[in-house]
Amino acid sequence: MAEFVSINEDKFQKQTVYHTAKPLCFDMKDVFGWDIKATLCRVVKMPDTDSLVVELKSSQERTALGLSDLVIIADDETITLTAFGNKSKREYFNSYDQDGTDVESCYYELSKENLATICNCKSIAMKLYSSNENSKIGNTNAFAVYCKLFYNAVYDNTAYTDVVSKALGEFTKGMADTSKFSDVKLDGSGANGGCMGIIALFITMTGAAIGGICSLI
Repeated sequence: MAEFVSINEDKFQKQTVYHTAKPLCFDMKDVFGWDIKATLCRVVKMPDTDSLVVELKSSQERTALGLSDLVIIADDETITLTAFGNKSKREYFNSYDQDGTDVESCYYELSKENLATICNCKSIAMKLYSSNENSKIGNTNAFAVYCKLFYNAVYDNTAYTDVVSKALGEFTKGMADTSKFSDVKLDGSGANGGCMGIIALFITMTGAAIGGICSLI
């Protein structure tokens, strides 16, 4: 599971950070041009801190979205997550890039119980709200599979083993591409072939990314 979840331990701070090594790209159904990536991160700091967050990053060739609530309906249970720690900046990728790209990030606190609800559900729907527009997320099945792998790696290595075995095999075979998680059914079937990919929730975790998350928790 080391290829899916990175672990950074700081003995001086008595802190351990678990972070998905590759993000999951959300398929935004109702708007054009939203590039949204998600990752999961758990921070354990002794003696009494144990936090779990979903991190979203967006890249837009226009003004920042103003990311807001993320609503998840797992079976009949509605989980409403509120954004915090919003940051945005305009990046220019070369000297010819006159307009630049707005890069925005935010976090959503997620309880272990809500993570388990997502992992255990048989159906899932998601919608992301912003200050200007809202959009349903198409590849919700991939997010549920993504959560199952994280739960197995971080909380209980006996949980969801059928799904984990199938998805992790595709993840490894597909050069850490998470897109094929949509082909893995929630019971572990599907995804019998082809290249596979996963989410950049970013690029391989860096020390800067860990520090940014820890400073918010």
